[in-house]
Amino acid sequence: MLLKAMRCSAIALILSASAAWGRSGDSPIRFSSGEAFLEFLEAEQGQIRRSQQDADTRRIKLDTLEKVKVILKDIPANQRGFEFDLKGGAFSAIMKHVFEGSAEKAVQLYADITIGHYPKKLFFLSGAGVSEIITDLKEIEGGYEFISDRVYKNEHAYNTRNKIRLKLYRLDGGTLVCVDQHVADYGLELQHQGLERRGKSYGPIDYDVTIDIYQQMTDRKFQFISFNIYEGQTRQSRYSTLNTLQTAGNVLSLGILNGGIRLLVEKNVRSVWERRKRAFQKLLTF
Repeated sequence: MLLKAMRCSAIALILSASAAWGRSGDSPIRFSSGEAFLEFLEAEQGQIRRSQQDADTRRIKLDTLEKVKVILKDIPANQRGFEFDLKGGAFSAIMKHVFEGSAEKAVQLYADITIGHYPKKLFFLSGAGVSEIITDLKEIEGGYEFISDRVYKNEHAYNTRNKIRLKLYRLDGGTLVCVDQHVADYGLELQHQGLERRGKSYGPIDYDVTIDIYQQMTDRKFQFISFNIYEGQTRQSRYSTLNTLQTAGNVLSLGILNGGIRLLVEKNVRSVWERRKRAFQKLLTF
């Protein structure tokens, strides 16, 4: 499960004790340790390697998680950028940006927004979605679990309903990590039931992990690096004719369709990120 050449240096880098942090109006929540974060990465890589998925889908997931390990060895400063890749049924997106403000405050703000304890939602402000209902929220060690029911703005996107685990980690050197992970899907069952919301049907999420790294650089700025891996709607369209092409084995049509899906997904992810980072900066300085 581990890449042995990286194990010792990774453990030395991110091993740290848990630390408490206060959230305004709530009881303190504890970060999980750097060791726990390393265990999470190892478990994810092991599960992916053991899966029966196609090689391309496994590779894009493993490569992205490996990039997380590499960048933690030497977190860059003052970097901005956007990288996107799509292989098999999954895509990865890596976003880098320098925000003004406190990394600690940013993590607290993101957690509050994600669990619905803040009046504004990045899901709306970024233009990604039009509705989100959060239920069954509970605290777990180092974070939260809850069920999210979402309607996306993009006309090609299914509605989703899934259980999400939000975990927070404190690493050596003051680095903070936030992991937003899909742990259970309910969209496929709702699809089979024919349930719709706002005129759109539901669909499954097969895999969804976001790993956000926050590193304070100066009193006024912090480096943000986000690694996103998603498998689900890139395989599907709300239009049955396109889904038929994907399953019919027509090589020419499949190649054209996959090329079109890649451009569509990349354009949408990039657009959402551009709006999201502007909105988050405004919330940080509000």
